[in-house]
Order: sequence, then C-alpha cells, then structure tokens
Amino acid sequence: MQGWVKLHRQIMENEFYFSERFTRTQAWVDLLLLATHKERTLYIRGVEIKLQKGQLCYSQVSLSKRWKWNPRTVLKWLRELSNRQMIHTKKSNVTTIISINKWDLYQGCAEQSAEQNTQQTTQQSADKQECINNGKNGKNILLDTNQQKEDFEKFRLTYPGTKRGLETEFTNFIKKTKGWQNILPTLLTALDNQITARSTKKQLSEFVPEWKHLKTWINNRCWEEEIKVETKNYIEPSEAMLELMEKNNGR
Repeated sequence: MQGWVKLHRQIMENEFYFSERFTRTQAWVDLLLLATHKERTLYIRGVEIKLQKGQLCYSQVSLSKRWKWNPRTVLKWLRELSNRQMIHTKKSNVTTIISINKWDLYQGCAEQSAEQNTQQTTQQSADKQECINNGKNGKNILLDTNQQKEDFEKFRLTYPGTKRGLETEFTNFIKKTKGWQNILPTLLTALDNQITARSTKKQLSEFVPEWKHLKTWINNRCWEEEIKVETKNYIEPSEAMLELMEKNNGR
C-alpha cells in the first residue's frame, strides 16, 4: 500500500490512546508523534540542547511509563529500530536524543508517484491557502495557541501525579506563569529529568515523595527544581542491569 495520511497529535487526547499496554507498532507511532516538527532549543541542567525536526528527548524510564513496558523491553525495542535504521540515538551526559530517520518521508515530503504527488500537492496548497485565509481573518493567534496547547498536552499526559483536564490545567498554567510561552517548551524535558532522577533514587533505596498535584507543581514552578541523587556519575542502567532488576521484581 502506498501514499500517506495526516495523523494529528490530538489523537493522544483520545480516551483509548493510553488505555492499555502499547504494541510495538503503537510505540513506533508514538515516537513519530512525540518528535518535534520544528527546530527547538532546550536547556537541561544548564546545558543547551538543540533539537532538529524529527528529534525528541525521552529516557527509557519515561517511555516505559508511557507504553506500560519495563525499561529493558524499551531498550530492546529502540535497539531493534536502530538496527533497522528507523531511528538513531545520541547520548550525552544529560539526556538521550532520539532521531527519526527519513523524517521527511513521514511528512509526505519524499518523492512519490506522479498521481500521488499531484493529489498531495493540491491538498498541501489547499492547507496553505487555509492558513493564509486564517491569518487574513485574524486567526493566526488561535493557530499558535492550538500548537502550544498540543505541546502542553504532551507534558500533561506524561505527568505521573494527579491532574485535571487539559483546558483547566492549561488555563491555570497561563494564568500563574509569567512568560509561559518561553517556559512551555522546557516543561517536558524538566519532567523527564525528574522522572529519571526519582527512578534512580528508588533504585538506590532513597526516599521519594509522592508527586504533587499538577496544579501545585505548576504554581510552585517545580520545573526549576533539580532532584539530587546521592551518587556520582550515575548513568542509565545497562541491559544486563535492567534484566537483573526485572528478575528481582518478578520474585
């Protein structure tokens, strides 16, 4: 089967999206949905991280929570995708960047048959004209807000603690956060770092408090917090360590 379809990121808001354990295909599609569609600059622990189109920052621990997998299964799946040249990963001392290979192909930018190209060019022209018309009608601000709301929803869905609906939490975030437009792109990465740090503390048998209500987390600007782990140069668990942890948890 040839051709492609547009899949809106709002599909992640559907009640069925996180209702059960992900299949491998769902996990692959989830990576496509999580990848940024434009160049972005993030700061993790004061280190500048530049993301290109088709890249995302997610740890194995965070993905295991999203997909309802154990971390070792996530590691094996990412390696399989890498071996198939579908993704490639780059680790640094602060994060792991996952890059989708042939990103443009999934956006309909690759070469296609003449018939497909004509049909899709027509649709793209219509979409472009719609955006122009929206701008002429003064709706460009609404389009920007919709994208920002999508970005916030990614963060909200990932947050492990108690939370309310998208509209309520997004409204509270805007109301309580000065300069929220600049802070919004950093929320998911900050949360990802905290999830990883908490997981590390649990592995080291350190005390880990319950997650705050999302409203409290936002009002207290908890994205600025750094969770200290009482260990030096901690690195993400190896495959052998993850396997041992899995066996111990199964006892």
